[in-house]
Amino acid sequence: MSKNNELYSGILILHKDGLYSVNQKQFKSLENAKTYIDTFLNLSEIPKISDSVKIGDSLSINDVINSIELKNYFGNKSEKWIPELTKLVEKKKLGDLEVNGKNLEKILHVSKFSWLGLLFGDYWAAYHNSLWWWQIVIVCYIIDISLYVLFDFESLLPLANILYSFMGKTLLLVKKADELKRTGKLIPASWTRVFILLIFGIVFVMLLLNYPYHF
Repeated sequence: MSKNNELYSGILILHKDGLYSVNQKQFKSLENAKTYIDTFLNLSEIPKISDSVKIGDSLSINDVINSIELKNYFGNKSEKWIPELTKLVEKKKLGDLEVNGKNLEKILHVSKFSWLGLLFGDYWAAYHNSLWWWQIVIVCYIIDISLYVLFDFESLLPLANILYSFMGKTLLLVKKADELKRTGKLIPASWTRVFILLIFGIVFVMLLLNYPYHF
């Protein structure tokens, strides 16, 4: 594979299960080339990893799932996440739909169980900057405050954990698809958001437990 004007170009001859693919390809890095080959051999018969995504590009849901940007986002865990997200959209054959508001709404009608969502709830969603994560935090806190004030219910309900147990992967995929379509890149996962949410949660619990008035 030769390097020309910061691009690596060459002819790839790939074989899997009796299927040959001969392509003249160009990649921005050797890592992109490796990802393309690994995807062909391990994830699908037809490689769909894009060299890069530009703002305004026409993208399908499968383009997002199999993009180099999403693979880099998940890093070493991409071998687990990419097949999981593929199974999610294939439940209703949504993979070939273009990424737009109407089609992203269709994905919101599909769910797949997530242990991480069940165990870590809001914190898992905040880490990934999942769709509506902070709005969901606020709604859950309002419900907990209402139960405490009106009914003297002193236990916090794990509402977010229940929601993310079956909608976590869906909300994550919709958010990443929207980000990639609008900006051509993905916002990295962040422990800072988790820390801020943890502090906010501690303050909320302390205020709630010291609230002196009930109806």
